[in-house]
Amino acid sequence: MANDYSKIDKKTLQEQYDAYVKRLLSEKDILAWILKECTTEFKPFEIEKIVKEAFVGEIKVSKVAVDQDEDDVDEPTRIDTSNCEDNSRKNGPIIYDIRFNVVVPDSDIPVALIINIEAQKTSETPYPLLKRALYYCSRLISSQKNVVFVKSHYEKLHKVYSIWIQMNTSKKKQNTMNRYRVIEENLVGQYEDNSINYDLLNIITIGLGKVEDTEPKTILNMLDTLLYSNKPSKEKLDTLKNLYNITISDSIIEEVNTMCNLGEGIYERAVAEEQARQAIETEKLLKKMENERETEKNKKIQELIAAGLDPDIVKRIMNN
Repeated sequence: MANDYSKIDKKTLQEQYDAYVKRLLSEKDILAWILKECTTEFKPFEIEKIVKEAFVGEIKVSKVAVDQDEDDVDEPTRIDTSNCEDNSRKNGPIIYDIRFNVVVPDSDIPVALIINIEAQKTSETPYPLLKRALYYCSRLISSQKNVVFVKSHYEKLHKVYSIWIQMNTSKKKQNTMNRYRVIEENLVGQYEDNSINYDLLNIITIGLGKVEDTEPKTILNMLDTLLYSNKPSKEKLDTLKNLYNITISDSIIEEVNTMCNLGEGIYERAVAEEQARQAIETEKLLKKMENERETEKNKKIQELIAAGLDPDIVKRIMNN
């Protein structure tokens, strides 16, 4: 049965589509690929091992929970639940698309990473997206106070990643993946500190586009298949299963099918709106042309009457 989107406005369709994008990206099999491709810590591990051993606690998708600023405590007073809304009295709320904690398998020293993933419809924002990503990372760092560590125990700070997946971006940013992080630069002398003391903040930006089929299997190909291409849902699911060995659960089937249907609805609504806009513009143009013809006709009538011709005869001829 064909989907009827005629009673759903485009904004609602887009909101529903975005919600299913976040739900799909929050699937552990999908997140495992993102971790492996986007973080140095998980590159050595197989996807299956990441899925089974890396995730700690709940993966939160656009859920609201409030953290309060506290200044003088001796022990952590809140459970680290990876709240999707990081709220403080001073700075106000930030709602994360997807936020979760992971640990690196087989680590001699436990390493905890707080991963924030933001799915952006476009990178064309009124502000530099990198500055927003930097702000998000900074809040992911500062929100660990009284949760991960207390007082001056900064040695317990966890490394954070903020990963930004941009689905509709400028041509020069398509099929790109960039990393921004803190590095050490020796200005005088050759002293080198341990990177675990400063490599705490990482931003990854991914720009999707039309990836060529001949390119090797990468996170760009997978995300392009999921979010950017207009392939039918069955083809997307087959690609996930056969090329990326992703377990196709009932939830993934539902999310891919619904996302494809909503995407089709957004397209159909956009086409309908464009057709309606063109019809209005055409009507305006025809009316303008008619008014211009009427004005020109009246001008000719006045010129002929001024030349001495009978007004009734002139009007009858011009009207015919």
